[in-house]
Amino acid sequence: MNPSQNYDSLFSKKCFDLLIIASLIGEQFDTAILSELYPKQEELDSLAEALRAGIIEQIAEGDQQCFRFTTQDVRAYFNNQLTNINDDSILRKIISWQLKNFNIAENRIKGFTKRHEEGIKVLKFLLNHPVIVEGLWTDALPLISESLHSLIMSDTVSIWSYEENNATIQCIEYFESKQGQHINMEVGSKCKGRHDNNKQTTKN
Repeated sequence: MNPSQNYDSLFSKKCFDLLIIASLIGEQFDTAILSELYPKQEELDSLAEALRAGIIEQIAEGDQQCFRFTTQDVRAYFNNQLTNINDDSILRKIISWQLKNFNIAENRIKGFTKRHEEGIKVLKFLLNHPVIVEGLWTDALPLISESLHSLIMSDTVSIWSYEENNATIQCIEYFESKQGQHINMEVGSKCKGRHDNNKQTTKN
């Protein structure tokens, strides 16, 4: 189909409005999201008009009824028709939905940025710490494990070394935050402590 075709006259008003909403959701959409934005759920069957016309197609995606636009040009056409939507009551729902998704995305970006900044602070702290600058490896291990704990807030943090000669990994530092306990292991020995079963030298 030619993207310049007048779809307004080709489809019913219900189908036309549904396709506008679908274009805002994305290249792929499902009836569950459509029903959030389109109040007349019994009219979702109007999508059959678009299926017959070949501008959308049904795809398998779990238990949901999922569809996608067959071309980006068609989706772009309906994406630009928001001001021509026939049912004005839908506009407020669409705006609220878009704001909700914008806020979710913004919060995710803020969370990522915060974690990124905290990670940089921890890295700078470690790189400039005297025990690391001076290469005091034994003293550096507890410092590194506690710094990682402050970043990821894990109950336990372990550091492992890889022995290339015999293809084994060895736990060389284990920090248990609740107890504030560090366990330093020598190469070839088991990790001591409450979690002994999970921290042995592992062979490939």
